[in-house]
Amino acid sequence: MASPLGHALTGLAVHLASARDEVELRRGWRALGFAFLAAAADLDLLARFVDGRSHHHGVSHSVGFAVAVGVAFGLWARWRRWPGAARMGGLAGLTWSLHGLVDFMSRGTNAPFGPMLLWPFSSRYWISPVIVFLDTARTLSWATVRKDALAMLWESVLLGPVLLVLWSLQRRRLRVS
Repeated sequence: MASPLGHALTGLAVHLASARDEVELRRGWRALGFAFLAAAADLDLLARFVDGRSHHHGVSHSVGFAVAVGVAFGLWARWRRWPGAARMGGLAGLTWSLHGLVDFMSRGTNAPFGPMLLWPFSSRYWISPVIVFLDTARTLSWATVRKDALAMLWESVLLGPVLLVLWSLQRRRLRVS
């Protein structure tokens, strides 16, 4: 599946596309927050240390979990009295859901193949017939380092231009308004 870098870059894309003004666009903590949300579903890898089983690509990669994250974030933002709390909750859920979508479009070499995208409606794992992102490994060896470096380079080549276009469009839009 995609690397944390690839997921974080999709979060940065949401940050860039959703910024309402120059202040939001340049807010570093906001950009880091979106990058973290886009990669955070992979924290399910840590559950193996609790019970010895793999939970990767399960519920945390699903639309149901993304909705729960969005609602929780929106409620938290409202409690913090942030303006636009509902919008931020929606963006948090959208950003979380992109993780599953990116993994859906990634090469999978470890079972289960693909994420459990449609939970709670289905427990099936889904993988796209069209592979966009390369697979990454979770072992420590020079072969893994090379493989993961190639995957991150490919993600940067694919998503870097998207980020540049979004940045340029937002700068132009904000200059005009």
